[in-house]
Amino acid sequence: MPYILSFSHEGDSLPLWNMYGGNGTGVSICFWNYKLKISDKVKDVTQIIREKLVLFDNLNTHDIEYGEYSASLIAHIHHMLDKYIEATQGQQTVPFHEKIRWLATILVVFGARIKDRAYEFEKEARFIEFEKDLSKVKFRTNNRGHIIAYIEKEVPLANLRYITIGPCVDFLSVKSILETELRQKGITVENIIRKSQVPYRNY
Repeated sequence: MPYILSFSHEGDSLPLWNMYGGNGTGVSICFWNYKLKISDKVKDVTQIIREKLVLFDNLNTHDIEYGEYSASLIAHIHHMLDKYIEATQGQQTVPFHEKIRWLATILVVFGARIKDRAYEFEKEARFIEFEKDLSKVKFRTNNRGHIIAYIEKEVPLANLRYITIGPCVDFLSVKSILETELRQKGITVENIIRKSQVPYRNY
C-alpha cells in the first residue's frame, strides 16, 4: 500500500489557499527539494520485475501526471507489459499468481502518480512510500468521519527553506509566534518568513 505526502510547486496560490490553507488563514511551508530526497532513488522497473516485485522501504518524489486517469494508467500498463516481457524472456511459464502480483503493483505504483487534469493548477509533487511493516501504520479520523491509515515520516529541519503566512491573518502577530518557535528549535529566522502576495477578496 502506498503512503503519499503531497507538495506543490506553487507556494503562494489563491486556489491552494482556499482548498488546503484554511481559506487563507494557514501557512505554506517551502522545502529544499534536493534535501528532501533522503533515500535511494527508485530502482529501474526491469530490475524490480527481476526481483519479483519486492516493494522496498524508501521515499521517492514524483511530479503528478495530469490527464484522463484511465487512459494514462492504461498507457503505463502497456509500457510495463513490454518491460515484463523483456525481463522474463527465456524463463519458464510465469505462475499466474506472479502475474496478478505484478499487475497489482503497477496499479498501486502508477495509480498514485496520476490525477485528473481538473487539478492541474495544483502543480503537485508526491512523495510515495511503501511500508511493509504494519506495526508502523497508524490511524486517524478525517473531518468527514473516514478512518485514514498513515505512517509518520520525519522531515529534517535542514530541509526548511521558508514559510509563507496566509493572506487572511495578522501577519506581524503570526510572524512573531513562528519566529519564537523557530528560535527554540535552533533555526535562524532571518529572511525565512514571508507574507503572501495573494490579494484575497473581502479581507
